[in-house]
Amino acid sequence: MSFITWSEKVIKSKINVGERVGVVENIKYPFFETSLEGKNKKLCAKMNEFYGLAAQKYSGRIRTTLVKSVARKGNLVRLPVNAGMKCAVTFADDNIISVVLDLYVGNGDKMKMKRFSQMWSIQTGNIIPVCEFVRTGKTAKRKILSNILISAKENAKNPSFGYYDNFMEKLKHNLSIANCFVVPAGIAFFVQPGKIRPTKYGATVFVLPKSALDGIINNKIYSKNSENSSYDVNIVNNV
Repeated sequence: MSFITWSEKVIKSKINVGERVGVVENIKYPFFETSLEGKNKKLCAKMNEFYGLAAQKYSGRIRTTLVKSVARKGNLVRLPVNAGMKCAVTFADDNIISVVLDLYVGNGDKMKMKRFSQMWSIQTGNIIPVCEFVRTGKTAKRKILSNILISAKENAKNPSFGYYDNFMEKLKHNLSIANCFVVPAGIAFFVQPGKIRPTKYGATVFVLPKSALDGIINNKIYSKNSENSSYDVNIVNNV
């Protein structure tokens, strides 16, 4: 998509707790600009307000709630605690802009993470509700889950994926169709970090091509995608 570009804005700080650095903050969030005179300026302004406010809100929590918690726990916490946000625009064309945010806090094996995603409509300038993009009825859910379970079983043969022994039951319980974003190859459905494998791996992502989603996705919204396009595996699995 040539008429809208994006870059990263950054909020960084080191916050002392007593005489030591207690919290290291590193928030990265997307900033959008349009290269066409007057076109999509409102959309860019709306997205920039959305992500700017999200970054400021999380920064406020880090500098107040997290710092107080670290101070209260004292020597029970290994310093410094890292907290921040990562971002990626995973797909953009004339119809859709798809964005992923990963929030994290902690260090080492005690890291906590959570992923959020938004799909923006170029035409309306609003976030597309998942129910308008992907069917969410029982039949659609069964079809999506069936495809994901096949992929998960294949992945589990490789120990490097790090799945828990009972990952199949955990996957069935924790998979939500609402947790998805767009990549050139299709739709990526994700399971939150720590649900079917340790948090250190980040969110677990399963990319289903359009051919596996026939009758489930809204092709009018998704018309510009191509299964022949490639995507950045690092973006898909861990932004």
